[in-house]
Amino acid sequence: MGESLMGFTEVALIYDRFNDLSAYDHWLAFTQECGGKEVKAVLDVACGTGYFTRLLVQHFPQVKGIDLNEAMITEAKEHSKNILDNLVFQQGNMLNLQAEQGKYDLVTCYADSLCFLANEEELKQALFSMANCLKPGGRLLFDVWTPYQLSQGFDQFSYHDEDENGALLWTSFTDPDELKVTHELTVYNYSHFEGRQALYTRHEVDLEERTYPLTTYIKYLNEAGFLSQQIQVRVQFGERLYHEFQDQQADRWFFVCQKGE
Repeated sequence: MGESLMGFTEVALIYDRFNDLSAYDHWLAFTQECGGKEVKAVLDVACGTGYFTRLLVQHFPQVKGIDLNEAMITEAKEHSKNILDNLVFQQGNMLNLQAEQGKYDLVTCYADSLCFLANEEELKQALFSMANCLKPGGRLLFDVWTPYQLSQGFDQFSYHDEDENGALLWTSFTDPDELKVTHELTVYNYSHFEGRQALYTRHEVDLEERTYPLTTYIKYLNEAGFLSQQIQVRVQFGERLYHEFQDQQADRWFFVCQKGE
């Protein structure tokens, strides 16, 4: 996770500026529909700058955001100063959430965060760790890219955006055999003026994501304690159940996993 950690440090200051924040409304609707009843305590894993976490706190009594990256947590706290004490941000590793064991009715992990893990062992460890944070009957909600998206959907993907404070150049390169994609980001951030000339800092960042067949996710969820009948796989931000033949070009899988009572 080291390379991704450093990469996210570089993009923390511009993460919300060039992110499609409207997508978080869909994650919120999915959370409200599938998160379960009488949810009081929520843990948002890989919370980034906390934008979605701040949406959660408008609907649930106690919310905590955790992210591995210190720069992301710093940004999250900076943007949450005026929110009451029912919202907490803390640096933490999704591979080791032992201090949060058994505390939550709901755990969320969105924006394909699990795809940034280095290998299957880390994926297995993260799912086990998040499952252990749940109270009996609690639910884990998360999304990941599908093999289609990482083998074809990102093929020749290119994106550019800018504002008065900087710019983002983004190009993606897929590895279909390994179900991997490398995002090459060039970030320009305003630094200062020298005379009439605006100067910018430039950072080049590579972020790597990978995914796995659906059977792999189900296998590790089973090993984390979720029975197959306690797992739903959905598409289109959770609007409907995933169908193998109908949804061959779905970009994300959305998981709803309920812990046994």
